[in-house]
Amino acid sequence: MLRVLSSWRKPDKQAAYDAALERGAKLGIKDWVLPREKLELGIKLGSGGFGVVFKCKLKGDNEVVAKQIAPARLAPKDLPLLQNEMCLWAQLDHPNCVKFLGVIFDPTDYYYLICEYMPGGSLFEVHQKLRLQSKQPEPPTAPKLLSDMRQIARAMAHLHTKQILHRDLKSANVLLGGDGRLCVADFGLVRYYQSETQANMTAETGSYRWMAPEVIRHEPYGTGCDVYSFAVLCWEMMSYSIPFPQNTPVEVALSVATKGLRPEMPAHAPELVVELVKQCWQQNALLRPSFDEVSSRIDALEGASALQDLPWREGVEGPRESSPGAGRKALVLDATRQESGDLKRKCAEVGAVASSGLGSGGGPGARGGGRGETDALKQQQQEEAGYQLKRPKSVDSNLASYSASALTM
Repeated sequence: MLRVLSSWRKPDKQAAYDAALERGAKLGIKDWVLPREKLELGIKLGSGGFGVVFKCKLKGDNEVVAKQIAPARLAPKDLPLLQNEMCLWAQLDHPNCVKFLGVIFDPTDYYYLICEYMPGGSLFEVHQKLRLQSKQPEPPTAPKLLSDMRQIARAMAHLHTKQILHRDLKSANVLLGGDGRLCVADFGLVRYYQSETQANMTAETGSYRWMAPEVIRHEPYGTGCDVYSFAVLCWEMMSYSIPFPQNTPVEVALSVATKGLRPEMPAHAPELVVELVKQCWQQNALLRPSFDEVSSRIDALEGASALQDLPWREGVEGPRESSPGAGRKALVLDATRQESGDLKRKCAEVGAVASSGLGSGGGPGARGGGRGETDALKQQQQEEAGYQLKRPKSVDSNLASYSASALTM
C-alpha cells in the first residue's frame, strides 16, 4: 500500500492540459479550452443540483463567473445538451450577449464554464425591486424603453444570423452589465435551425408565460417563437410585472395557445411601441416581423423620440402639437408610420384569411399594483421549476445571473 502511495504524483500540468485539449477536440470546442491554472476560484455565489457557481479571477481578464460541473453526476441525456450549449454559445460574439470566455477540464473531472461577470443582476430582479418599493413605480421614459428594446432585438438578430434559436427569452435571462448594457443570457436551450422555414423541434420548450402559441401546441416552429417571447419581454419592461401573475403558468399557456390571450397594455405605453409589440406577438407566427425588421422599426421610433416623447395612447395626456418642434416631430412620426406601412398592410391582408381568427386582446390579471401580483413576484423564483420544461437542472447555464445583488435579496 505504501509503495502504491509513494508512486502516485500530481498530474503534470502540461499533460493535464494536453488531455483537456483532447477532450475539447472531441466536443468540438478545442479552441476554447483553457489551462486550469489560469482560473482562480473566488467566493461561492450559489449552487444547484449538479453545479456550484463561483465569482472568479481569470488571468488577463477582469472578474468572471464560473460554474463548476461534475459530468459524472449528469444523466447521459444531459451531456449532449451541455455540449450543444458550449458549442453554440462559443459562436456568439455580440456586445448584448453574455460573452462565453472558455471552458476548463480539470484533471479531477470537473468542467468549468466561464463567462463574463454581470454585476447588475437580471431585469426580473430590477422589476421586482421596483414593484416592492412602490405600488405605482414610475414607468420608463420612451428613450429608455426604446434603447433597452433595441439592445435585446439586436442581440437576438445576431443569434438568428447564426441560425440559432434561444427558446427561453424573458426578463430573468436578460442581465445588466456594469456599464449599463443589457445582455441576453442563458443558452441552455439554444438550438440550431436549418432554414427560415418552420421545423419540427421539441415542443413546450422554455417558460410557459413567454412561450409562443405554436410551441405550446406542439406545432413546427422557427424564429417567430423568439419574436413572440421578445414581445412579452417588452411588455414586462413597460409593466415591471410577469405576465398574468395571478394565474398559473399552465393556465396562461392554455389561454395563449387556444384563446389568443395576451397581457393588457399599460395605459402609459407609447402608441407606436404598442403597435410594434402587438405585431410581434401575433397568433400566426408567419405574420411576426424578423428581428432585423424590429430593429429598424425601433431605430425609426428612437428618431421620433429624440425630438420629443412619442405620443401616448388614447386617454393619456401626451405632448401638445403646439409645442416647439411639433411640425418636425409630425414629419418624423409620419415617416415612421410609412416605414412600417408595407409590413402592416401585409399583416392585414394575411390576417383577413388567417384561419385562427384569434386576437391579441388583454385578459384578467394583467394590471399591476395588487397584492396578488406582489405575492406572485416574490414567488416567481420558486415557481421556475413549474414552467421551465425540458431544462435539466444540472445544465442550467445562467451563470452570470448569480450577481452580488442576488446575495442580498
